[in-house]
Amino acid sequence: MTGRLLTAIAAALVALMAVTVSAEAEATRTRLSFDQLSGWPQDDHASALAAFQISCGKPGKSLERVCRIAASVAPAKARAFFEGEFIPYLVESAGFLTGYFEPEMSGSLRQDTRHSAPALSLPTGNRSNLPDRAAIEEGALAGRSKALLYMDPIDLFVTQIQGSARIRLTDGRVLRLAYAGRNGKPYTAVGKVLVDRGIMPLEEVTMDRIVAWMRANPAGAGELIRQNRSYVFFRIDEALAPTTGPVGGAGVPLTAGRSLAVDRSVWTYGLPMWIESDLPAGPLRRLVVAQDTGTAIVGAARGDLFIGTGQDAGLKAGRIRHSMRMIVLVPRT
Repeated sequence: MTGRLLTAIAAALVALMAVTVSAEAEATRTRLSFDQLSGWPQDDHASALAAFQISCGKPGKSLERVCRIAASVAPAKARAFFEGEFIPYLVESAGFLTGYFEPEMSGSLRQDTRHSAPALSLPTGNRSNLPDRAAIEEGALAGRSKALLYMDPIDLFVTQIQGSARIRLTDGRVLRLAYAGRNGKPYTAVGKVLVDRGIMPLEEVTMDRIVAWMRANPAGAGELIRQNRSYVFFRIDEALAPTTGPVGGAGVPLTAGRSLAVDRSVWTYGLPMWIESDLPAGPLRRLVVAQDTGTAIVGAARGDLFIGTGQDAGLKAGRIRHSMRMIVLVPRT
């Protein structure tokens, strides 16, 4: 589920214990104590516990024991629970944090001038070698993938980057597009393309700046979008209430400010993680939970924080692209 418009920041696979898949990670772990976590006493541990308990609806094998305990932990005992049941380990790679959000977009069940781009369902049949974005946009999946609804092409692209969106239809109804899969082609950050072409300096690359450029350059927007060969398919999620966060890669609803997208090849969904970063709005010192993933989220120390839904969340998310220190909380055995 990176600033997902930003380039993937690769990191060496480091970190720890049997909850990871990396032997190298086991060899380079660094155990810490909770008093070495900057800002730990001041965090809202009850909010982190609530997000962790949501993940316990679909726990990984390594988290089954602590999830059973978490089910009966009162909010007032949240800090004691995390300190008693987990050990913090520093991820020794240089960390990098971005933010993402769930957009609220305009859509239509019928194609019109404003809503010309179809949000496609996951295609039927063999999905081992699907075509790239350009071919799909030209109709390569006709007969295998249906249009769930229609959107502005730039709005659709942003929704594909974010992984989900609330769609306000022309008749007033609200639907939620949820991630269903992708075509398996490499992800290319269009922000990096703009930087490489000398159109935008790296320090100014944010989601709102990229979208503004595409709006101001409609003739070039389609060509820029096609530089990202990766293509995301959707489904209509009718199960979630409008006030509930979108479902992440872990299969559970995301919590604004507490759900982190991570590299799924490194980390187990449901792991609590402590992140430390200095953002423009102030220091971020927070306990989050690994509940999502994304094609641009690569490396043990790479994280993408879910900010929330709507325009304000989008502005905040697009401005996060900062170094961070990541600490993973590993269950005691």
